[in-house]
Amino acid sequence: MTETTDQKVAFVTGASRGIGKSCAAELARVGFDVAVTARTVHAGEPREHSSTLKSSDTSPLPGSLDETAQVIEEAGARSFSVPADLLDRTSLERAVEQTLERFGRIDVVVHNGRYIGPGHMDRFLDTPIELLERQMDANVFAPLVINRAVLPGMLERGGGTIVNITSGAAYGDPTKPAGEGGWGMGYGVSKGAFHRIAGFLAAELGDRGIRCFNVQPSLIATERIAQDMAKFGIANTGAPPAVVGKVVAWLCTEPAADELNGTNIEAQHFCHERGLLPGWEGPRLQNNNIRYDLLAAFQLARIYALGIDNRDDALVRSAFAPDATASGLIGASPIDEYIPKLLVGVAPYAATMHTILNQYGVIDVDRGSVWSYAVAYHLEPEGSDKDDLVIGLTYRDEVARRSDGWLITSRHTVPSWIRGTLPAS
Repeated sequence: MTETTDQKVAFVTGASRGIGKSCAAELARVGFDVAVTARTVHAGEPREHSSTLKSSDTSPLPGSLDETAQVIEEAGARSFSVPADLLDRTSLERAVEQTLERFGRIDVVVHNGRYIGPGHMDRFLDTPIELLERQMDANVFAPLVINRAVLPGMLERGGGTIVNITSGAAYGDPTKPAGEGGWGMGYGVSKGAFHRIAGFLAAELGDRGIRCFNVQPSLIATERIAQDMAKFGIANTGAPPAVVGKVVAWLCTEPAADELNGTNIEAQHFCHERGLLPGWEGPRLQNNNIRYDLLAAFQLARIYALGIDNRDDALVRSAFAPDATASGLIGASPIDEYIPKLLVGVAPYAATMHTILNQYGVIDVDRGSVWSYAVAYHLEPEGSDKDDLVIGLTYRDEVARRSDGWLITSRHTVPSWIRGTLPAS
């Protein structure tokens, strides 16, 4: 029986626990009815979830579709649980059909589910090709099957949103092998292919109202990581799943998200910058054993080579486009106004230094985003009775290739912590 309604409907895969459960809950809280899919329908169901060929593990994992449905309904929305398996295309098509039969529409799809099983944490020479194919089927082709099923209805209604929960493994390489803090090749290869889908859908269907985003969670603390991953060198020290849920809800409800169509959103930084999860202190430096692939690394390097002393006006300006904007502790303004205010602020100190602790980015052909974690040291003159001012900072820079090289077009600075006293403004 179809419950026809004007209420928008979201369809979330891998929703029995973790990130998927959080996305379903947050979408319910912002007004969506939510259909949820996964293999685990009831709490305590045994199922193989070992990540390696070397052992079996059928111990029940926390979470179920029943529990997620309860959270959705507690938020005042309608829920619909439909079991499906990413490796069973018929079950995926049927899950979409059943949701349309129940609600009459699907406005949002969140692809959170992924392959769970042997090969995920096995090394290449230990992994049969058939297991690599299964990871491609679950992580790449299963979302495409669902997209083919939901897009006709979205286009008929004039639009829809698809959110791909991707991974840093899509554009970065492990620095350690699987089992020692890294991950199996099948995971990285399949996530890399999955990561390319959003750009194609935005280019082909964006003018018909279809929005597709990549959301990169970084390390998130989930039930499965807590139960399964310590033995593979991965600690459950990530951000809360609600970080990703809040970002997904924002993308699905805010008109400003249109500008991000087809792009990658780094969930933890995006959430923190916009204050989407009050009380969360923001991203932590994590040793994720990953090396990011910055295609323009050498060209971009000079942007961040601001010298030991950032009071050098010409050096600081050389990193920015003439029409750039900046925001931070001293407000927001065009770069020609921002830099003089910055220089006035640091003038009383004997020296100022920046140390960049960690940095990564997503670079396209002629534009990109770069995130930097830095510590800014402001040293008091000799003999001063004041403590030095030390600030932990996160920079989010939008960069573009201009005729004279790569330049920052906008910089947003978020202080993570402050030791010492800021000078009076």
